[in-house]
Amino acid sequence: MSRRVSVGQPLDLALSLEMGQAFRWRRVRDEHVHVRKWGSTSPPWRGNAGGWYSGVLGEYLVHLRQTDEGLEYRVGDEYGERHDVDLDKQMCDYFRLDDDIGDIYSQLGRHRAVAQAVERYPGLRLLRQEPWECMVAYLCSGTNSIRGIRECVERIAQLSRRRVRLDDDERHVLPGPVQIAEQGEKALTDLGLGLSSRPRNIFLMATRLSRGPLLLELEEAGDMPGDEAVKLLDSYSGIGPKIASCVALMSLDKLDAFPVDRWVRRALKHCDLSAMSPKLKERVRNSRTMTEEQQYSVAEWARGNFGQYAGYANQYLFHWVEPHKEMVARNGVCRICGTGPPDSTTRTASNSRAE
Repeated sequence: MSRRVSVGQPLDLALSLEMGQAFRWRRVRDEHVHVRKWGSTSPPWRGNAGGWYSGVLGEYLVHLRQTDEGLEYRVGDEYGERHDVDLDKQMCDYFRLDDDIGDIYSQLGRHRAVAQAVERYPGLRLLRQEPWECMVAYLCSGTNSIRGIRECVERIAQLSRRRVRLDDDERHVLPGPVQIAEQGEKALTDLGLGLSSRPRNIFLMATRLSRGPLLLELEEAGDMPGDEAVKLLDSYSGIGPKIASCVALMSLDKLDAFPVDRWVRRALKHCDLSAMSPKLKERVRNSRTMTEEQQYSVAEWARGNFGQYAGYANQYLFHWVEPHKEMVARNGVCRICGTGPPDSTTRTASNSRAE
């Protein structure tokens, strides 16, 4: 039995789930998730009455799709489909349907580049993710692709040994920090997560969380300014300002957090940078790798420029420019930014938020 959630505001389910902010969603009966065809008309998968997505929310396996009225979903656990589980509130929370999206669009519309991104991708929503899952995913993001991050998180989920299923779809619940800490770093290393630092950083974070409260578990986090939350998260091993900003924005309701990666730097070239210092402006325009101090400086400028919804602006800018290399490869010129073939910094297999 499926349940339905009415959505009376812009929401593009496929875009929001596939753009690279959450990594446990995949198309049902599609283990590898096809590469999106950027710049073309919407594929049949997207839009109303589109295909189903499979994802794990907490302890449940969820199948979800978009309809004319909003969202339709089914729920499964270790015993199979559950007809008695109502996740309507969780769906509203996850897709941030409590945000005043009209006010957000109005404020972002004052900025030409962001307004163009909103116009091109209406319905792209920022997701409110579970903090531990968000942390694990972004600890796997360095020099990794969206598909690679998905694979890392799925491997880590197998450590829980808790299977949930729906029809012939079977997934694993993500283990909590205590369970990962108890299994030890070797259990993570044996999963083949790529960079040798990934198992170590995840284990250290799990150990830290298992011994005492971190920002992810503190009730006081709700009252903490976004810049303070980012700096506190950044104080832990293996994090850095980009990961800290992603976690603060996507799981701790810090809507002014502004992750700075190469895609955002590229997008900022099309924004009004007059309030930015000449030295930092030159750094942004050259799309050079930035120091942590410079990332913080850009984030501070973004909060002053975009205001309380700087994080929403970040997501739209990221998605506006991220398909650059696909458009250039297909058309010879990017229809978004008007530039020609990408330089060496764009010739990468990664299209995630990784550096």
